Amino acid sequence: MKQILIIDDDSEFRFFVGKNLEMSGKYTIVVAKDGEEGLRKIEKNKPGLILLDLKMPGISGFEVLQKLNENEETREIPVIIVTAIVGVEEKEKLENLFYDELLYKPIRIKELEYRIDRLLSGD
Repeated sequence: MKQILIIDDDSEFRFFVGKNLEMSGKYTIVVAKDGEEGLRKIEKNKPGLILLDLKMPGISGFEVLQKLNENEETREIPVIIVTAIVGVEEKEKLENLFYDELLYKPIRIKELEYRIDRLLSGD
């Protein structure tokens, strides 16, 4: 089973998405409440895919993404950004960072599963 790391400061989002993905039986879910905890968990056990919120207290999702991009060992981990809003300023910050998908909250679980499966299968 592939491990998915959910990095999001919204506890309801982590719980809802985590439980729904676990119920599929295809994934092991690990959660982090902020960027700092997320980076520690990435370092400890490289996940197969990361669901990343952009706006979090402390280390933001932008900073997490930048650190992932700078490290050869984490650069290839698929990242799906899941965020409530992306304005002009956020889009400019994302222009020079690598990520695989961008989804807006609220999300549909079936769509998220489809995108995860596609990224993890390499299609």
